[in-house]
Amino acid sequence: MAEEFIQNSYYASSRKKYVDIYRSINASIEWWVSKLLFHDDLKRVVYATQDIAFRRRIETLDKGKNDTAPLKAEMLDLPFASYSQIGDVEPDDRPAAVNAGESVEGVYYDEEDRLMRSLAVMIKYKIVCFFPRRDDIQFAQQLTMWEQEPKSPIWLYSNVIWRNMKIDIPTFITIDNINTNPDYKETDWLTKNKIFPMEIELTVRTYQLLINNVDKIIQLPIRFSKYKDTFEEDDPKETFLTEEVVLQWAAEKFDINIDEKDVDTEDEDYRLFSPYFVEKKVTIPEQIASCIQVPNEYTTDIIRGYWERDTSCVLNAYKYDEVKSTPNRARIVFKIKPDTFQFFDRMVIYVPTKKPVKITDCHSTEAYIEGLYPNSTYKATITVYAIDGTLANYFLTFTTKNSEDNNAPQPEKINKFNGLVGMRF
Repeated sequence: MAEEFIQNSYYASSRKKYVDIYRSINASIEWWVSKLLFHDDLKRVVYATQDIAFRRRIETLDKGKNDTAPLKAEMLDLPFASYSQIGDVEPDDRPAAVNAGESVEGVYYDEEDRLMRSLAVMIKYKIVCFFPRRDDIQFAQQLTMWEQEPKSPIWLYSNVIWRNMKIDIPTFITIDNINTNPDYKETDWLTKNKIFPMEIELTVRTYQLLINNVDKIIQLPIRFSKYKDTFEEDDPKETFLTEEVVLQWAAEKFDINIDEKDVDTEDEDYRLFSPYFVEKKVTIPEQIASCIQVPNEYTTDIIRGYWERDTSCVLNAYKYDEVKSTPNRARIVFKIKPDTFQFFDRMVIYVPTKKPVKITDCHSTEAYIEGLYPNSTYKATITVYAIDGTLANYFLTFTTKNSEDNNAPQPEKINKFNGLVGMRF
């Protein structure tokens, strides 16, 4: 799947050799929490550290953001959960989990004809769940405890493309601690607003795959460079691959269409695309099968922006201006945070089936979306790009005014973002 990495990353030329296991771990955690506590609703799980959990929840709710309005409990649409990594990556502490056979010499797999060198690692995560009622949190605590006891990992796997082949990377989750009375900084505010938090601490065990070299300078790791790894991931088309499970996760969480039947074989991106690692001429079905693994620019930016930790340019506020909008045109007003002006590159407003609206002036405060249907609900994505390659995503749902000649199509026809190469807005 196509991946767009940070524009000026120091290791940009070598990132094709890197499988980002953290994204598949995060997607697995969200899938598990949504299944366990939120009736399979991925949108109630937010990637955020504890100190910005409420802000990120509001930003992902698609109701707009007012920089002058005080925070109220009803703005959070409880319940929801936030999660984040709380520790560095460490070697797996299980007996014999880290061994020279796997990480130095590697394990040869006959079916794939590949020598795989990997390192067993573990990472600590914390989930904070917020509920509006005490009996809700008691119910959630019991559900979680039954996942914790008796001690056994929750066994999940993620599909990744690595060295021309699809492999399963384990994401083994162990619950370390459950706490329904955490020492939370906003305890007084939570008490007054009847919000009940529950903390879940996890250990995730997985595997890192070898990066064989950086810019072909020396075989890695340097201390074991005599164990030659001759495979080279370089490809002249600069195509990057990422986890299939992440694409599936994004499609469900952000209402993205990845149906192969909707790939437009007349689209220029489709015609220019050639399957990765395939040298022979392919049929149309084979071409489409390859395209469904390759997200377009919108999808890669949504995925990257959601897990972006350090965003250089952000919005203070954004909303739909109903008063100055018409049945066929929407006015979106926004405020870019002034102290991030210096990092602003551009802002793009995406609406399904409409041409993206691009803003290049950091002092702009409004944008218009044309060609809309009356009395129709649209889901917009606002992406703010910084000059250092970081980005931030915001979501906004609005309903246009009605008119006498209302011929609007059904909502499902206008509110699915196209997510693959060969699909058009």
